[in-house]
Amino acid sequence: MIKVEGKVLKVEGELTAENIKSLKIPKNIEKIDLSDLKKLDTFGATFLALLIKENNIPLERVEGGEKHVELIKLVLDNLKLPKEIPEKKVSFSLKNLFSFPEFLGLFLIHSFKYIKQFEFSAFFKELQTSGLGSVLILVSLSFLIGVVIAYQSAVQLRAFGAGIFIVDLVGISTFRELAPLLTGIILAGRVSSGYTANVGLRKINEEIDALRVMGLSPVVLLVLPRVLASLIYTPLLTSLSAVAMLLGGAIIAQVFLGIGVEEFFKKLPEAVAKEDLFAGYVKTPFFGVAIALNGVYYGFLTDPKPESLGYSVMRSVVTGISVIILLDAVFSIIFLRLGI
Repeated sequence: MIKVEGKVLKVEGELTAENIKSLKIPKNIEKIDLSDLKKLDTFGATFLALLIKENNIPLERVEGGEKHVELIKLVLDNLKLPKEIPEKKVSFSLKNLFSFPEFLGLFLIHSFKYIKQFEFSAFFKELQTSGLGSVLILVSLSFLIGVVIAYQSAVQLRAFGAGIFIVDLVGISTFRELAPLLTGIILAGRVSSGYTANVGLRKINEEIDALRVMGLSPVVLLVLPRVLASLIYTPLLTSLSAVAMLLGGAIIAQVFLGIGVEEFFKKLPEAVAKEDLFAGYVKTPFFGVAIALNGVYYGFLTDPKPESLGYSVMRSVVTGISVIILLDAVFSIIFLRLGI
């Protein structure tokens, strides 16, 4: 136990881990008396060392058994305390600003350096879950959008007696803009969010840290299969979206304009030029890579706590859709300059 007599701290009996749990370090102490101290362990010595540090007491003013003083001195030599605790401040950092370029550079380096760790099973699994899993919702929405576009156009074209031009209107808009853009937006909402949730959950469960400890690259195992799979299935899904959209337009053309489905698709090659096909399909691989990288990037940004996962998924969806629209606008400007 300890007693405070004025500015002198007197320690009696034992000062061990069992009896210092409820003790607080007293202040304004100038001298320590250990003459009646019988037993002192490391925890007790640490308590006295903190007391000496707190009150700036010279070792010459610590009186008592020499073995106790030697233990306290040994603890003081190995005790490193900060002079002051810095306040936490929120600051803007260029590292945060350029974190995605750093992630992109890390992805490129690891993809070449640790390519032997690549797993084809994960690649084929992504083709199945993310690619085939998106077919139903994409085809359904594409068909409905084709119906809406064709119906709105048919009303106006029929008024001017130019119903046959519905093939040109639906065909060009489908291949050039609507099918790639709709595919990108749906994948950004469905696939990108799934990637974020998957990688983020692995980070929360410390699976990514475990991979690093085992000498494996999380980038090659978690990012590369998703990027390559997205690079392949995005153009294929765009083709399915275009077919569904054209089918919806053809049905409306037959119902409201009397243009048969067979006639609609016969005229389609004449209405849609090669430039329109090129303008539509050349950007789909970029959409796929952007969707995959966006999803896994926000997955890696997830903090190791469950509540941050939902926030990361939300940011992934919003950013993914924004990036797809931005890329589409950039390609539109490029094609305009090239005369395509």
